[in-house]
Amino acid sequence: MSILNITADGIPNIYEMVFLYLAKHGPISEEKLMSKCAPSTICDSKMFNNVLNRWSQFGVFIKDEQELWSVVESETLCPKKRALNAIFDNSKCLDVWSSEYACDFIRALIWILAQDVTKLKFDLESMQNLESEQFSMVKEGSPIYMLRNDTRLNGFKFWASFLNILIKSGGDQVDPTDLIRMYLKEIFSGSKELSVDAFYERLINILPIFPNAYLYEQVTSKLNDGRWPAPRKSQNELPTSLSRAILRLEIEGDIVTNDFKGDGNKMKLMYASDLAGKTISHIKLGAK
Repeated sequence: MSILNITADGIPNIYEMVFLYLAKHGPISEEKLMSKCAPSTICDSKMFNNVLNRWSQFGVFIKDEQELWSVVESETLCPKKRALNAIFDNSKCLDVWSSEYACDFIRALIWILAQDVTKLKFDLESMQNLESEQFSMVKEGSPIYMLRNDTRLNGFKFWASFLNILIKSGGDQVDPTDLIRMYLKEIFSGSKELSVDAFYERLINILPIFPNAYLYEQVTSKLNDGRWPAPRKSQNELPTSLSRAILRLEIEGDIVTNDFKGDGNKMKLMYASDLAGKTISHIKLGAK
């Protein structure tokens, strides 16, 4: 496993503290960094070291020849976006079934976002039953699991909450609204309005976790037909997770959706897997 094993690879709050401190004060020695971000009185030094090691492997942190730590230069100093950019680095996660890198988190995330999130239950028994029903992938004679045990499920919840994919609202709710909100500037890239096709294409180029994205197709192609709520491509249906995000972004003033008659391709929001919502042809930035 990679980041799903929080005992071996660290937890989000330590990652975030280390990132923010290094971004402001780095390069800095490991000893000083630990004293500021993870003092022994409140944190296990092993957990701190695991965070440094894992996220240096992911290309977020780097140690120079003088053994001083810093954040690898990038266009963004947002710790969540840097983590997401590293996780979805095309050069490292082309094979989502690999046991390396963050592939276990990626395939679990795609699987969760592909569900009808209005009906999804996030307790361990429900996850085990859903996985057994939908997924029968076997590699080299052994099954590949998604979130079948406490270690994987708890690790996923930690990181998915930190990365704006899960929210705590009467329990764990799948809601990628804030995840997509973080990337609206990159999606619109100076434009004020986009066709829904252009918006969607740019979205999945940044976050390849929705239909037609290369990683999404790798995962969902292994799910048992008829056992998961696949959006109907012939109807241009969006998954409920993405539909929920678009609806919230519009309600909260980040975007405005339109359905211009006879104007190009359109996509359909799904309020649930069996309940179609409105159709949209264009999305523009809101006044917010």
